[in-house]
Amino acid sequence: MNKKTKAAGWPRRPIKERNGASFAPHYTPSLIKVNGRPVGEVRDGVFRKHVRASVHMLRRPPAWALDVESLADAERLGARVVEIVDVETGFRYRASVARIREKGFELDRGHGRQIALELEEWAVEHPKQPILPLEVWR
Repeated sequence: MNKKTKAAGWPRRPIKERNGASFAPHYTPSLIKVNGRPVGEVRDGVFRKHVRASVHMLRRPPAWALDVESLADAERLGARVVEIVDVETGFRYRASVARIREKGFELDRGHGRQIALELEEWAVEHPKQPILPLEVWR
């Protein structure tokens, strides 16, 4: 490793490509907790939650809801996008934090203050289809 590479920090290419090793860099996500329980993580500007739609999706109106404090915590940790992964179907729902704040509505149905965004406002990725690039989200 020369002085230039060392000064630049982590190599720009994964180590695997550089020397054939099977080592991959570790990225530590920032956990988001509600009442002491982890509900998601923030990594690379994305607040990601894994949930079961049959249990967690709002029925009327059809929407995904997030705890108001968890969204605020995720924003403080640099999240610009929220991704909800339905573990039952593999579908991924994505929306920008700005869109959730703009188009979302607050509610409290016995689980604390939440902000919900109707399903039609989320970008949806089918497990076999790629999701739209980040720059096209509003």
